Amino acid sequence: MNRYKLTVEYIGSKFSGWSKFEYSSKNIDPNILLQRNFPIKPSVEFVLTQAINNLLNKNVQVFGSSRTDSGVNALANVAHVDLDLTTINIRSTSQLVLAINNKIKKFYIENEDKIKQKNQIQPLSVHQAELVSEDFHAKLSAKSRKYIYNVHLVVATKVISPIFINTSMNSWEISHTNILDFDKMKTAIKMFEGKHNFINFKGSGSFAVSPIRRIFEADVRTFDNPLYFNRDKNLVFYQFYFHAESFIYQQVRNMVAFIIDIGKGKRTITELEDYLERRVNTDLRVNNLALPPPNPLYLIEVVY
Repeated sequence: MNRYKLTVEYIGSKFSGWSKFEYSSKNIDPNILLQRNFPIKPSVEFVLTQAINNLLNKNVQVFGSSRTDSGVNALANVAHVDLDLTTINIRSTSQLVLAINNKIKKFYIENEDKIKQKNQIQPLSVHQAELVSEDFHAKLSAKSRKYIYNVHLVVATKVISPIFINTSMNSWEISHTNILDFDKMKTAIKMFEGKHNFINFKGSGSFAVSPIRRIFEADVRTFDNPLYFNRDKNLVFYQFYFHAESFIYQQVRNMVAFIIDIGKGKRTITELEDYLERRVNTDLRVNNLALPPPNPLYLIEVVY
């Protein structure tokens, strides 16, 4: 029996989240759901586990590094699993990657009518498998996680010509009468760096024991994104970057929304400081902070 580290990529909108416990609001056994005749969204963990179970013809347990929320994407989430490959004809990690991906493909073929995946891109794939020591743990060994959040701004006062967006990279579309105040956004986002109590930035459904988190780096950049084409230059692309030990439920999206409101002039840097220092203890939803959608959020790296 050996331990393998798996690096996986997935399209978050096709899943109910990473964990099997997020499979449905009623926490119904996913095996029962697959037997029913209605569209469903499985969890990433469930599909990956099913694929490996079918490969080995036995039940295994998969451990993930980051329990991404429903709709959140991953370019490189990490899991580990203990496998005995001597019982099957797999002699290398590259063969293991191919075999698991084939079983994932088979899962979608067999269940395409129930999960609306007919003739669509396979939303989950294993990129790499590595043989690791038995004390490696995908979650407990991780030192930090890195996320990006993509936003594009349409300046509403200009005439909008056709915009062609490459849907391989999701982005949150917002509109405003002017370009956002980038200097203020840049100054504000740096205030998230360091160790803070992020209780004012957690989602209402958070089960985190402690809201205290340490953010190593927070940044925002703007550039001409080659995925976007617009003759009138009325489209501005922003990418938010966060690197931290870990994050609490909806924390990244709430931080992005607050920084955008500062860029629009709806909130101030002083107000952000009040929230971070807990001089304000009002839920962000009460103060009319719109929660951005999950699809433009990407887990890009787990650091070990």
